[in-house]
Amino acid sequence: MSHICANINKNKQRRSAMTNIKSLNLNELSRLAKEDPEEFEKRRKELIEELIDSAPKELKQMLGHLQWKCDAIIQSSKAPLQSCLRMNSMLMDVFYKESGFKDKISKFDYSVRKFNNAVQKVAQDHEKQEENKKPPLKSI
Repeated sequence: MSHICANINKNKQRRSAMTNIKSLNLNELSRLAKEDPEEFEKRRKELIEELIDSAPKELKQMLGHLQWKCDAIIQSSKAPLQSCLRMNSMLMDVFYKESGFKDKISKFDYSVRKFNNAVQKVAQDHEKQEENKKPPLKSI
């Protein structure tokens, strides 16, 4: 029972984080970045932590590591455009490299299709068994 409650709480956290992300006011964040960079940075970190915390368990470590890389790029870059270009290059590598995100998604998609096919086969086998159990209809 506690396992079910834990899953319900995790799903609530994910929905809450996604609601916060969806309700972001980009104009407000832009204003904060210009007028109060420290508050902007605090809010940015809070939003990122919230999103990572709401991610499925198997993605949290990867997302945390990716965010660590992004933060390192931001801190070591001399200008915002430089950090943007370096981050873009890094994210392209993460996405396209062998065993990168794209590869993982493809494997996941294959696994889901394989699982769905197995479920359909079990359902069809079950239907056939049920049909064989029914007595034949009598003709009048």
